[in-house]
Amino acid sequence: MEGFAQIAKALGDETRLRIMRLLVYAEPLCCCEVTDILGGRAYNVSRHLKILQNAGCVSARKEGRWIYYSLNREGAFRQKLFEAIKEIPHERFPEDDENLRRRLTLRVNGKCVIGMDRRPKHEE
Repeated sequence: MEGFAQIAKALGDETRLRIMRLLVYAEPLCCCEVTDILGGRAYNVSRHLKILQNAGCVSARKEGRWIYYSLNREGAFRQKLFEAIKEIPHERFPEDDENLRRRLTLRVNGKCVIGMDRRPKHEE
């Protein structure tokens, strides 16, 4: 039961739920992409990703200087959980969806190449 409780605790935080929702729609995402999409601080986003990883919700893969996070799809429980997260209405996090769309356009060959996007949002 420990694993299920740990997953429930991890998803009890809105930021972590938002991260999981992003990964349901576009994976893998690197930490800098998640940070830009959420508009948070890199340290805080990294901490949330680590909690999700420790709970078994996501897995991390280092590629050069980037760390990409993907959903851990092992087990029927997680599959059902990801399906439920996908059912969260787009109206709940419209900014996340727009920021995700914008951030993915900055990729080259499906990979993050710029790190943190330092451009002000209004210049786009």
